[in-house]
Amino acid sequence: MSFLASFADPLPPISMQMVFRGPTSIEVSWFLPPGVTFDHYRITIRSISGPPSSKIYSKEELLLNRAVFDSLVPGVRYTIEVSLRSNGIESIPRSLVVTTCR
Repeated sequence: MSFLASFADPLPPISMQMVFRGPTSIEVSWFLPPGVTFDHYRITIRSISGPPSSKIYSKEELLLNRAVFDSLVPGVRYTIEVSLRSNGIESIPRSLVVTTCR
């Protein structure tokens, strides 16, 4: 007996938004594409002057489709990327560029 499984690449998040929570803290949220199937998020933040920091979360850890970044440097530009993972396959990232308040 032969079994053939087919997995589609997960779609990326849509419509990312950002809210300042203070000069060193931001909250990023996003919407999921309708009907998307995934099991993890990868969230990456990088500044113009530092290495990227990336973490993988289960979808249960981020039930509200949002992440908070604290202890950022005031007046620095950051790029935040969110991608979805399903069965080890990762979507292209959706990104947002923000400069923290001075």
